[in-house]
Amino acid sequence: MDPHRLGPVPTGVQHFRPVARLGSFRAAARAVSLAPSSVSRSLKALEGDFKAPLFERMRQRLRLTAAGGCCSTTSGKSGTNRTAR
Repeated sequence: MDPHRLGPVPTGVQHFRPVARLGSFRAAARAVSLAPSSVSRSLKALEGDFKAPLFERMRQRLRLTAAGGCCSTTSGKSGTNRTAR
């Protein structure tokens, strides 16, 4: 199957990958050249689509939830529970 026929990748998915990899909205926003609030909003929308939180938000840290770990594994990232500041 031609992957280009599936259509564009949703913005939330595009932003999920760097947040999961880097462990912070700020670092991910720098990686995709956007404001952290834009990345955060797109992930909130993605969580709404999945009807489950993908990250546990604690003060200055993010941690993948079980649902986030599954998404991380499916998007080509190992299913680790990464915590970052």
